[in-house]
Amino acid sequence: MIFKIILSGFLFSFLMGNSNGPPSGYANNAPSYQSCTVCHSGSVNSGNGSVQFLGLPTFYIPGETYPIEIIVNGSNNRGFGFQAAVMKEDVFAGSFLINSSSNYLEINGDYIQQSSRNPEGSWIFDWIAPSSDIGEITFSASGLAARGSSGYSGDDVYITEVSISAQPLSIHTPIESANFMLHNNYPNPFNPSTFICYEIIEESFVELNIFDLSGNSIRSLVKEVQSPGYKTIQWNAMNNMGMLVPTGTYIYRIISKGKTQYKKMVFIK
Repeated sequence: MIFKIILSGFLFSFLMGNSNGPPSGYANNAPSYQSCTVCHSGSVNSGNGSVQFLGLPTFYIPGETYPIEIIVNGSNNRGFGFQAAVMKEDVFAGSFLINSSSNYLEINGDYIQQSSRNPEGSWIFDWIAPSSDIGEITFSASGLAARGSSGYSGDDVYITEVSISAQPLSIHTPIESANFMLHNNYPNPFNPSTFICYEIIEESFVELNIFDLSGNSIRSLVKEVQSPGYKTIQWNAMNNMGMLVPTGTYIYRIISKGKTQYKKMVFIK
């Protein structure tokens, strides 16, 4: 599975002409989305700043919530801003939430945007992934750094585009005709350790690995040929470097004879 995330920057609420924020519909799916250049005279990416994002997942897991931050910088006299959407082709994908760390933010229908002047140019919000795997999705936004106290001339407009290949991590992986059965770990949630159990039907090469929700490899537990039978292995919340992992949700994955299965577990310090 592959999915693509695209971002571009945006500000309207700091200008007298649009004191209530950007009009709805500016963060349409790339490449046909509208940007700040519809009203503002600045050329795209011609200024001395940029739009950046933090916290976007390497892949999404259906139903998971991801904290995301958008940052706009560059020369400005009035501040920064943005508007963003997440879409599957022409249909909105997932939903936005404003969390306790969200400042100067509001939800405008299926878009999320700044609600009032923010001189720091940084916003944090939550995105809830679709409840099922819908394949490739696109994060789109448009934004700018406002350089004047009124009007639309001379403002710096920024857009950016990043494609991300999703890893096929899914807790809904079918296991028909598999050579194994992966069971729920216990205890779960756990501290300081948990047991992962699985059954092997016939002798085969087995891999058992742990990942974080961004798809990063955390710990390799098994990588060997194993005989048939019921197996139990303990994980002490240490990564491959022997360091304790942070509190959070992790995925454990088993592979044997070309078949794969995943399950989730939660570590609490």
